Amino acid sequence: MEWTNITYRNRIVQNLSGNVRRGEFVAVMGPSGSGKTYTLDILSGRRTALVKGTVTIDGKPITRQSVKRICFVQQTDAFFENLTLLQTLNFAANLRLGKSISQRQKEALVQKVLQLLNLEGCSHIQCGDGYQYGLSGGERKRLNIACEILCNPEIILLDEPTSGLDASAAKKLITFLHDFAVNESKIVICSIHQPSSFIFQSFHKILILHEGSQMFFGSPEDSIKSLAAQGYVCPPQYNPAEYFLDILSDDKFNIVPDNSKSNTLQMPKSESLEICVDVTSSETESCRSASLTHKTWSNRTIEKDPPLQLSPFSTAEENHNSNSSGEKSSEKSLFEQSPRASYMQQITTLGRRSFSHRWKQVINRYSAMEFAAVTLFMCIIWFKVGDSEEDVERRKAQLYFLTQYWAFYAPYKVMFSFPSERTVVRRERSSGWYSLSAYYVGKCVVEVPMISIYPVLMVCVVYWVSGMVNASSFVMTLTIIATTVVEFNALGVAIGCTTMNYQHTLTICAVVLLMMLMFGGFYSRQLPYVFRWTKYLSLFNFTWYALLNTHFASHTYYQPCVQEVNNLSTSNITTPISKSCSEAIDPVSILSDAGVDLSTTSCIAVMLVATCVFYVYGYLALRHLNKPNKEKGT
Repeated sequence: MEWTNITYRNRIVQNLSGNVRRGEFVAVMGPSGSGKTYTLDILSGRRTALVKGTVTIDGKPITRQSVKRICFVQQTDAFFENLTLLQTLNFAANLRLGKSISQRQKEALVQKVLQLLNLEGCSHIQCGDGYQYGLSGGERKRLNIACEILCNPEIILLDEPTSGLDASAAKKLITFLHDFAVNESKIVICSIHQPSSFIFQSFHKILILHEGSQMFFGSPEDSIKSLAAQGYVCPPQYNPAEYFLDILSDDKFNIVPDNSKSNTLQMPKSESLEICVDVTSSETESCRSASLTHKTWSNRTIEKDPPLQLSPFSTAEENHNSNSSGEKSSEKSLFEQSPRASYMQQITTLGRRSFSHRWKQVINRYSAMEFAAVTLFMCIIWFKVGDSEEDVERRKAQLYFLTQYWAFYAPYKVMFSFPSERTVVRRERSSGWYSLSAYYVGKCVVEVPMISIYPVLMVCVVYWVSGMVNASSFVMTLTIIATTVVEFNALGVAIGCTTMNYQHTLTICAVVLLMMLMFGGFYSRQLPYVFRWTKYLSLFNFTWYALLNTHFASHTYYQPCVQEVNNLSTSNITTPISKSCSEAIDPVSILSDAGVDLSTTSCIAVMLVATCVFYVYGYLALRHLNKPNKEKGT
């Protein structure tokens, strides 16, 4: 891999040049804000807009196909907190590897990667987050790397992999990356802020940046010589990496760009830093000190794990042939052997992953307690509602509460799920795991049955306990409530995908639902005449109208009446008398009094159309309104 005169926006990154061969471990060093992450972005091919210069692999410019040979391990370790480490890796393998690799081979590959990264002991621990128990920082870093190397890339770029790790965890991680690069013949490039002495010695080459300019590129030993030649002699027992940063952060340090070669370190000849040894002695003594420092570092050895005998990405037969012949067979990237999963396979895998992650959030003991309490109170309040004229209003209130409750329940269960998964999805999509539409479809399809469980159970209990006994009306009530839940779930998806912000999502959802509540149901009859049309903007009305039509068409209610009859007395004189009776109330008058002017079929049709509109809008909002804030050519 080679890059020449890389410049981005003329200042963020300026005139970077270098090359890396297979089997080399390279570090990009520099103070904060020096352009390390931008450099890795450009080398990975993920940032192409406004970039000048060339980046080649095997002498050929980076293309959309060659980008698949590069993996970029981002600094953010974002995972689904309810999934275990093993589940995360299995889903990653199913998404990144196509059908040409069998499920058994994928599982074997996952086990080999677990063994390679020493993650077998924590494979059944949930990833967790800041609020629940899970993997440690070092384990999350290694899991992040494991997800990327599953496809056996040729080039691995890592953005500050040791950030947030203690010295021991950082040492183990860097040792693995060094051995992986050497033993697997990979190119490994990582950015690092301030490595320890051990870590600094582990690199084959280092690229030192300062304010976007290249200060040095070469071996760590040569960097010490370059420092001494510029008048910066590192003390024998001083960490050169820290020494570099101290020099670069000093106010007296000057940058003198040189387009003909790498930029060099400059310092006024009459001044020196306190941490430096005395540089006022003769040139010979300075060179001797530099030579001593170089010799001290060159004689130090790195403690390494035993070299990997077998490639973790080859089959048992290939490993046997490799060992018997004494040579290691070259392997293609698994991306080249098998493209990523097909579209239907992506939907299936993402749906299963979404279910594994979300079912504990939707169906848990707290939601079960909520469902049980609401169902119990509904059964107590509307127990065995009769069929008198007074009971008509009680039945209307029951059906309207049923509409309100599930209309508020459905969107609040899903509207935060998309914003909460935003970081994970962006990280995975930047590596080309799956298409956005596959993620959206798989997630939405799985959400529907999960949020429909409690509504169906409530209707099954409340319907019969409250005195409604018609079987066909029961089936239609189930259908209407289920359609309502799906409709308002789609509304929650649309709102969540529009804002991708917890506070904004909560505010917008509350305003929308309260406005619908104001224009719907009992409240719509209290509106001024000029605003009566607004009831058609309330989705509450369509559910409530459908429930009223269904119920009052199949249940008869009675009102008291007085009937006059003739009574024949003993004197053969007929006298009229009054007798109490009851007569059936016309369902049309009940529906008219409630303001119902749509049939059940029309209401359900409107609900289905609204559901489709919300889902389509949610996808468009997710794709176009929430793009990553990066300037990319792809």
